[in-house]
Amino acid sequence: MKSRFTNLFDYKEIPFEKEVVLFCSNDYLEAAKEVRPDLSEDIIANAFFASQENSYLEEIANKILEQVITNSTWDLDDEEIESAYKLELAEIEDGLEEEDMTFNDCTEDDFYDMWGVETKEEALEVIKEQASFRIKFALFCSYNNGLDLAKANFDEPEYFNSDFLVNYIKKDLHFINEIEGKN
Repeated sequence: MKSRFTNLFDYKEIPFEKEVVLFCSNDYLEAAKEVRPDLSEDIIANAFFASQENSYLEEIANKILEQVITNSTWDLDDEEIESAYKLELAEIEDGLEEEDMTFNDCTEDDFYDMWGVETKEEALEVIKEQASFRIKFALFCSYNNGLDLAKANFDEPEYFNSDFLVNYIKKDLHFINEIEGKN
């Protein structure tokens, strides 16, 4: 890969809450039991807490990633950006094809739902930003996994392995799970 970073922000410098209290209300448990009366309260609560823990991990990983992307210095190759852009568009077209649509069929509502914008031109700009992000993310993951950056490829899954980041977040993370009226 020709794209590079010259100053990669250290993700370990980004603070986050390492002790998190998760609260499950009786209202939630009752509503879930109405939908799935076959499940015990413990199963419902455990599923709720697992979902909340995953949401927190994702939120923190995204926060860290945003800081790294924003605070690092990137030198992206124009040809690689264009290739990543074409790849993003192809993936979008494949997804839309499953819905019997094409990118050109999208309405203002579709553009807003998918990208938070109203026009095709604005959506294409967002997709171009996603292409740049894809390259930056591949470089960030490759570097932290000890891979050869010259061989990094924004089209191969091994260069997007972010387990190191998830493991770093989980390392000192402690969840306190509370159920209304039981703690």
